[in-house]
Amino acid sequence: MRSKFFILMLMMMFCSLSFGQNNASTWGGDFNHHDYATNMQVVAKITVNGEVTNPETLQIAAFCGNERRSFVVNPTKTPVNNNYLVSLQIYGDKVHGNGGFGENSDIIIKVYDGQSEYVLYTLQYNANEVIGGDLSNPDQMPNMVFNYVAKIGTTNYATLQAAIDAATENQIVTLIDNITLTSDLNNPAKGYFNVNADDKVIIDLNGKKITATENSSGNFILFYNYGELTFNDSQNSAIVELTATIDRDWNAQSSIVLNRGGKLTINGGKFIHKGGSDMAITICNSANSYGDAYMYVKGGEIISEKYIAIRMRMADPSQNGDPGNGVSNLEVTGGTISGYSRAIWGHITNPSSEQLGNLTITGGIIKGTNPDNKKAIEMDNDTHDNIDVEISGNAHIDGKLIGDYSDYAVSGGTFTVPVEEGFCAEGYIPVSNQDGTYGVKPGAYVAQIGDKKYETLQEALKAITSGCTLDILTDITITEKWDCRNTGATIEVPVTINGNGKTIKFTGEISDGLNHLAAFRFEAPVTVENLTVDMSEAVAVFQNRFSAISTKANLTVNESKFIGSTTYANSRAIIFGEGGHEGLEIVVNETEFINWKYGVVDNMNGGDVKSVTITGNKFDNANVQISALESITFTGNTTDSDVQITSYTANNTLNVTAKNNILATDGTYTVNAGGTLDLQDEFLTPVADVNGKIYFTLQAALDYAVKAADEVTVT
Repeated sequence: MRSKFFILMLMMMFCSLSFGQNNASTWGGDFNHHDYATNMQVVAKITVNGEVTNPETLQIAAFCGNERRSFVVNPTKTPVNNNYLVSLQIYGDKVHGNGGFGENSDIIIKVYDGQSEYVLYTLQYNANEVIGGDLSNPDQMPNMVFNYVAKIGTTNYATLQAAIDAATENQIVTLIDNITLTSDLNNPAKGYFNVNADDKVIIDLNGKKITATENSSGNFILFYNYGELTFNDSQNSAIVELTATIDRDWNAQSSIVLNRGGKLTINGGKFIHKGGSDMAITICNSANSYGDAYMYVKGGEIISEKYIAIRMRMADPSQNGDPGNGVSNLEVTGGTISGYSRAIWGHITNPSSEQLGNLTITGGIIKGTNPDNKKAIEMDNDTHDNIDVEISGNAHIDGKLIGDYSDYAVSGGTFTVPVEEGFCAEGYIPVSNQDGTYGVKPGAYVAQIGDKKYETLQEALKAITSGCTLDILTDITITEKWDCRNTGATIEVPVTINGNGKTIKFTGEISDGLNHLAAFRFEAPVTVENLTVDMSEAVAVFQNRFSAISTKANLTVNESKFIGSTTYANSRAIIFGEGGHEGLEIVVNETEFINWKYGVVDNMNGGDVKSVTITGNKFDNANVQISALESITFTGNTTDSDVQITSYTANNTLNVTAKNNILATDGTYTVNAGGTLDLQDEFLTPVADVNGKIYFTLQAALDYAVKAADEVTVT
């Protein structure tokens, strides 16, 4: 009995439909069923997905091409199971003329929602056929599915593109259903979805999924943005997935988004590119000839399973003869960017002298996912001098940084790979964190031994090993008390100190509480070169003196400078001959001494220096007092102060070579042979001898004689 009642209700409903068809609609043009010789009947279910306020307002009709071949009808809700049904009488075979469906021709059933029309269903026309006419079995009826996939406010749209086109500034396009598509679109200037240059579009992915499969061997772009496009995800679970079925070479690309001279913001959603090989790019931020491109990643995930997550394509001046003066700008403050080949790649086809890219990362995660070669960020060789990469804040970089050092400035963030010093911003140096990650910190390296660099001179001095070279990397100012015994400045193994033109300046006390009043104490052979030691502001706390270098071993000084102080009357730049070693050799070449009691002086206590060679130096308010057992060479020097050359004992012959010096006319120049003097190419012609001391000016000899009450023998 219930089945009969159901059939009766359906028959009454369709009788109503037959006489209530909306033929007054102008949609699809004029229609007169009397113009056709045959017809067929289709009774179908209408499944409406998405948020539809009044499904009964939808208009449905059959078409041959663009020509309507049925009355326009509205879905009617059945009293059983709440199904919506529609009955279409479809006409074919025109009475006059040859037009019409004809047997086995395609029938296109469309729906019109008052704004746009969409294809619902396609079937073949067969005259007099009834489809779905068994009203007792609705499950056997064709099911014509109509989806609303997006809305703006309370207005629904059957396609995302329709919603994008309808959106005005600050309106939000909200996805209300999943989208699945397959396409072989191949158009370098158009995407499946498009945002025009003047459009400002906000899309809330709303936890839905867009699944796209593309079969193109050319360019395929899912979203093509010339304007301003923002992606949000209010449900935090949305996915936009593109799968490329064909591998490409460098002539084409497959991308979820191509931001060409527009502004793109990612606030949420997971964007995943699958398949493809080269040029399989999740998002391409392309400046090129379309102007500056801006991309902001504030949240969400951007993933490439095969190639690159984000490509920064900078202007290519050669493309199509266009000057290509756009700049690719990428700012990452949050979210996750991960790529198998690279997470972020900066690329330009031809080098240029212009600034063409800016990458700023202050947050988020940048991750390379190839376990054999994890590249987080790569700026290719041609981008040198074209891009600035700044990494700071809470950014986390999982993988390598690749590119020219001048491209990068790292001042913050954490890294899974040690940060190379060259990538550090000015005033920052690499550091290892306690949790096993790496980063940078404010600071500078002042010295280096081999490959190891040091933040303080003390650390470097204490790390000295026999035969090594200590390189000074920057000017150093030491303000604290300097104790050569405890700072590593007492050197007990052979070493070379290369100043590299830098200065070590002391402004604090020079003292160890004992008798080592020197900045540096050498107890093994040392070579010092190209170094300035500035003690003009140092403080002497004992015996009114300090020294720059005190040595008990062989010493060679080349092309250096020692600056003393006029405050302390007994200060010495270099003091040698303190005993403990036999046959020492002291060599000082091309070095400048300023404001010292003695520029170079022998302690005289040891009497163990074999030879002294002083050549090509300048002594400015700095005396010289040197001694040796066998030979002294004093040539090519310039001095405005006194020079004294002596031999240790009367039992040896001291060979003195002193030539080509520029001497002060009022200076005192004495040679006290002690033993036998072999004087060659002397300072000046000796003019006087006072008890074995030879003077080169008569006034100096007379002054000495008066003080000593000795006779002067004029030679």
